[in-house]
Amino acid sequence: MVYTTNVLQRLEAPAGTTRLPIREVEELSDRVRVRGMLYRGKDSLGITLDFIPSVDGDYVYVRIETRVRNFGSRPLRVGGLHLLDLMLGNSDIVDVLIPDPQPRAEFARSGAGIPMSYDGVVAGVPTRLRGRLRGLGGPDPDDVVFGQWQYGGYLGTVAWEYTPSLPRVTDNALLLRWNERTLAAGEELRFVVDHGYVASLDARLDCLAGELRVSDDSMRYEPQPLLVSATLRNTGTLPLPAPRVRFDAVAPCRLAAGESNEKALGAALAPGAVARFDWLVDVDAVDTATTVDLHFTLLHPDTLERDCIARLDVPPLRRAMVELRCMDTIRLHPQGGAQGYDPDPLAISALLRNGGQRALAGLTATIQLGTGVVLLGPATSITVQPEPLRAGARTTVLWLCRGISRETDQWVPYTIRVFEQGRQLAQCDGVVFLPGIQGTPCTETRVTTAGTDFPLAFLPDEVGSFSMDLRLYISAPTAARVTVTDARGVTLATADISGAGLHLLQLPPSFADIDPESVRSNGVRVQSDVPIHLLAGNFRDRHSDAMTILPRHALGTRYVTAGYNWQNPWEHILVLATQPDTRVTITPKAMTSTGRPDGVPFDVLLNEGEVYYIKSFIAGDGGSLTGSIIDADKPIAVFSGGESGWIPTGFPDTYGYLNPHADQLPPVEHLGKDYILVPFRSRQRGDTWRIVATQPNTTAMIDGQARALPRAGDWLEGTLTDVTRITADNPLLVAQFANSARWDSDTGEYGDGSMLYCVPLDRHMRCHYFPAGMLVADAALETNTVAELSMGAALDFDNDPSLDVDSYTVEAWVQNHSSGPVLRRGLPTPGNNGWLLRYEALRNRFVLVVAGAAGKTEFAGADNSVSTRQWAHVALRVNAANLSIDVLVDGIRRISAGMVQAGAFVHTPLSIGGSYDGEDWTGLVDEIRLWAAQRGDAEVLSLKDTRVPNAGRTGLLGYWTFCSAYEDETDVDNPLRPTSSSRLVNSWDLPMGLRCAEPVDSSFVTITAPEDATSAVLLNHGSIPASEWRAVAAAPYRVATLRVPTGMNRLESTDARGVGAQSYGFAYHDAYTAFTGYAVSPLVAGSTAPALPADLHLGAVYPNPADGQVATVTMTLRAPASVRFVLVDAAGRLVRTLHDGDLPEGRSDISLPTGDLAAGSYRVLVLTESGQASTTFVVVR
Repeated sequence: MVYTTNVLQRLEAPAGTTRLPIREVEELSDRVRVRGMLYRGKDSLGITLDFIPSVDGDYVYVRIETRVRNFGSRPLRVGGLHLLDLMLGNSDIVDVLIPDPQPRAEFARSGAGIPMSYDGVVAGVPTRLRGRLRGLGGPDPDDVVFGQWQYGGYLGTVAWEYTPSLPRVTDNALLLRWNERTLAAGEELRFVVDHGYVASLDARLDCLAGELRVSDDSMRYEPQPLLVSATLRNTGTLPLPAPRVRFDAVAPCRLAAGESNEKALGAALAPGAVARFDWLVDVDAVDTATTVDLHFTLLHPDTLERDCIARLDVPPLRRAMVELRCMDTIRLHPQGGAQGYDPDPLAISALLRNGGQRALAGLTATIQLGTGVVLLGPATSITVQPEPLRAGARTTVLWLCRGISRETDQWVPYTIRVFEQGRQLAQCDGVVFLPGIQGTPCTETRVTTAGTDFPLAFLPDEVGSFSMDLRLYISAPTAARVTVTDARGVTLATADISGAGLHLLQLPPSFADIDPESVRSNGVRVQSDVPIHLLAGNFRDRHSDAMTILPRHALGTRYVTAGYNWQNPWEHILVLATQPDTRVTITPKAMTSTGRPDGVPFDVLLNEGEVYYIKSFIAGDGGSLTGSIIDADKPIAVFSGGESGWIPTGFPDTYGYLNPHADQLPPVEHLGKDYILVPFRSRQRGDTWRIVATQPNTTAMIDGQARALPRAGDWLEGTLTDVTRITADNPLLVAQFANSARWDSDTGEYGDGSMLYCVPLDRHMRCHYFPAGMLVADAALETNTVAELSMGAALDFDNDPSLDVDSYTVEAWVQNHSSGPVLRRGLPTPGNNGWLLRYEALRNRFVLVVAGAAGKTEFAGADNSVSTRQWAHVALRVNAANLSIDVLVDGIRRISAGMVQAGAFVHTPLSIGGSYDGEDWTGLVDEIRLWAAQRGDAEVLSLKDTRVPNAGRTGLLGYWTFCSAYEDETDVDNPLRPTSSSRLVNSWDLPMGLRCAEPVDSSFVTITAPEDATSAVLLNHGSIPASEWRAVAAAPYRVATLRVPTGMNRLESTDARGVGAQSYGFAYHDAYTAFTGYAVSPLVAGSTAPALPADLHLGAVYPNPADGQVATVTMTLRAPASVRFVLVDAAGRLVRTLHDGDLPEGRSDISLPTGDLAAGSYRVLVLTESGQASTTFVVVR
């Protein structure tokens, strides 16, 4: 009997056969299984067919395994047939290769003549069919036939025997036969055959560059940037794993901002699928027609070598030519009283001329200043006006700056550069001469942390992928020669520093490379021939902190530590030996990273210049090393902090920005019992403090509240939101931490975690020299909030009666993404008499559509070119008196038109975006203003790049900045009504003056002084205005937090009690903090404030420069006196008398009206019976 499953598309099995009964079909994890049973009398056979998907290298196949088991009690004769339909793609005709091509006629093979395998191919099909016939784990077939598949004959109807006969096969099939053999009771027989295909990995790479053309005004290429593309098609039978394509730009092409050479799909590309890779390319101007070959290469899979070339024709563009001339040497002159320089502010300018044959658009100018001159405004980079600058036209670029007082002469270089759309066109250089100002010398009466010998070391900072940037900042009050050596005495650097100079030295990262609880010769020694001040730190980009370095004479033998340990176990301590054979005993407050238990002392023996490093093991407060005690038999230096982490503990945002915190510890003998803590300026939600007991049974008073610290090393933590006084009955270590960036707000990008140790009140010193402005991160700190309008979305103005005016101005910053209506009031059709400003993306321009007598009229104007996806300022003005309407683009009038009648605009609402005439505008919009009059050209230009100040909002009917969603910032309170597909997003591309947040300060100093000695404090040779000082509750002190310029700063006091100072800076995801020094010898008990000058003390004018209506000058008299205050101009001519009469003893604030003063320098003279004093200031407009 012959049983078969060959019933495909049949009602009955072929003649001479019986249909095989199928009992079940199972889908298993690795195969499909078909089971059947045959019964004949007492005989029974079980049949199992397994279809097993398999892969062997590039061979993808199904293993067809047939198992026949004799379940009866007597032997049976069993054989088998397999019939396979051979088909490839849509083709039934397959050429058989064994391994050579075989004839198309039917043929058979038997016994040893049966091939191990065969292939099948079809012309034009990349896939190759393959079957394996022998050596598969079961008996090999006895006969095979390659022949014709037909249901009505040939192989399709075979029962058992078959003789090849057809001369030409038109539908290929394969028959395999295993002859009958005896199968004993319980025995199983296996027939195995493999059927599949040879997989291929193949792809085709095509590339294309868009067409580049010259704009109508011949000023630029369009489109710019240009889109170039590579298309990858998977022509194989295997998925292409993670395809990656590289594009190499060649001149004059260059990748646009934000683009990278390589682009990846990020997933496998299925067979037959297509992926496209796009790049945006900026094209620089060429003088002659140029053809560029743009090369694209398939990088992955790297087994395929595919590339293509797109040819780009670049037409000639008239080259930009700019002549730039800086000023001659600028010489400043000292003001009276060593208060600074005249003129103040200093104007640095350059003359710019367009020497080419075409107008220049998008020009920017930048200034780079050397140390000693700081920028006051408007910004480092400014837009050149007018825009565009026509051929042959001249203009001036200008910055307001200030010279920083120096004790010695200094030449400060500066460089001005001009760019067109990011490409530099011209550069000029100049110099500012700062004469030395010989003020009262800053002298110390006590030994301080200024010194001539500084042993130091650096804490490791290997968090993240950036290399460490180890720096030394040396502040030299007088001319100094400095030498830096390593632990072996090898000279690393030398420097000659001028008096009142600041010098930067960088050291290799290897000096901070050390493993936990190991000894390494990482020590550094800085020596000077005269006393200097030294600050060191690691200033990696967005991962910085700084520490004031203590000289050898300020080191001790006992220390307690403080640091921070959240959210990873990164708190660490570094000990540096300064003498040979130094025995150090460390009692860790928590388990160390190598398993040393907390509270158990251990000893380390170090030689001079060797360091020992320990690190925490457990994250959080429980694993903090804060409160560890370190003792030594010889003076050592100890550094403590955290390699990285978030501050404070429990910081809710685990994506907050990480930052290291480090400082050098003062020895216990230099700690104190009385501290004043002041929150860091510009942080919004406060800081964190920790206090550590140096002795057992210590009681601390925190703003009058008693807190117990039972053991040495015990510590407390709190939040600092206001000036706080901390006292104790035993010396404390007090640390102040800047909190991480997002502590201030959920989206905060400003500042980061940092640490400094606070100086007790009795160790304030008189002379501080410290650097400022060392952070690398200088990216923009705040973004603009703008409205994004998608297809058909609009912003509608409510038809409030206050908006119903005939003459008005509408302003907005817009970024066009597609054609459509940008601004609209009414409809530009007869009877409606409205207007509409639409953007035409095809020609990159604005078009004004106005209602005419018979229909709408379009006006485009000349030189009206605004690229897609670039911000432009638009001001549309309507004048009812002369029935005119015009449009200013970036402050320049571009379009003018007439109207039918003025009254057409009353009671008609305004709209931004939306749909008109089949076009849906998409884009971004910001800073929308509606004025109740036609604004002049100068008025529009003066405020286009800045928010409208409160004092300048007269006539403003509506003001929408999106800083408070869609609310109106005027008293009209008329919010915008967004339609569907409108949302608020961030943008970094608009002028900084339009940002919702005020510009954020960067470098500061916090000053603490006795309340009766604030007039004795000078910062950079200038007195500090009384308005900057704040009283301290229940303490006879005042504090001030001031911004300081980049470079070296000098803080001093003539008061014997000195002044305390902390220097710190915040930037984009970064921060540094440091105390600026302290007195090593304590203040002698009973010191009092110095006597006032013989007659009077005259403070500086504040504010200076003065730009408002009034300024203030402060004078302090020792005794009542008759005083005359007069104001004179730069030529010495009397302007007015400010006061003439008696004044009481002590301080008097004299008001100085400045609202009617012209810009320039002025001097205030104070005349008394015993003499006179003067101070100068500047008025700016």
